[in-house]
Amino acid sequence: MKEISDAQLHIFSDGSEIGYGACAYLRLVDTNGKVNCSLILGKSRLAPLKQTTIPRLELSGAVVACKLYEIIRDELEIKIDSVVFWTDSMIVLGYIKNESRRFKTFVANRLSSIHELTSPGQWRYVDTRSNPADIASRGILATENKQIKFWLHGPEFLLKDSYEWPKPKAVSTVDEQDIEIKRVVMINSTTTDSIRDIITYFSNWQVLQRTVAWLIRFKKYCIRRFLKRDDEIKTDSLNADELQESNKVYIDTCTTRIILK
Repeated sequence: MKEISDAQLHIFSDGSEIGYGACAYLRLVDTNGKVNCSLILGKSRLAPLKQTTIPRLELSGAVVACKLYEIIRDELEIKIDSVVFWTDSMIVLGYIKNESRRFKTFVANRLSSIHELTSPGQWRYVDTRSNPADIASRGILATENKQIKFWLHGPEFLLKDSYEWPKPKAVSTVDEQDIEIKRVVMINSTTTDSIRDIITYFSNWQVLQRTVAWLIRFKKYCIRRFLKRDDEIKTDSLNADELQESNKVYIDTCTTRIILK
């Protein structure tokens, strides 16, 4: 080729029940308009043994595509004029271009990795038949010569002008019923005045005073038991000191509530 006038990086990703992966192609255009496109890096991973959804695997493939881009960006000495990411999953495109929905941890973490290295505008849709990353996710036989050529040089549309590439599809908003959306639970709570409730519950001050005194006695017994003391719980009548302590606790509580308000 003569002097290079335009250098582009095209990275495809895909996922299947077998695995997921990505492949990157360097598309060079010389001053005469001649186009050359070749595979420069690819990576595949097997799907986890634990059953997962196809959209999750396709999203994992998109993350691999971003990691390939990071490696190529740091290692390739040729100046890249533009980078395009391709996927055949409209669901993944919807996730990447989403601006309003919040997702569960698995999807949210992978979208964070994707957004860190790419912008939503770099992602485009490609038909499955024109996606070489399908080979990365499923594998091929050594005798499939046509598929091997497809893997090594990418889809034919990359040899054509950009206006002949797959047209961008309108990406619909993420479905509200999508299982990956993080649900928001609204809880209505009613705040009550506990002091007022206590006053209302008891018939008179003497009943309230004695009830609080019994509670204080039981609290002290529980503390002694916790400290492994063998004191027996007192069952005799309340004495004057206990009733006085009950008055103090209740008055202190009411005073604190008034100050806080």
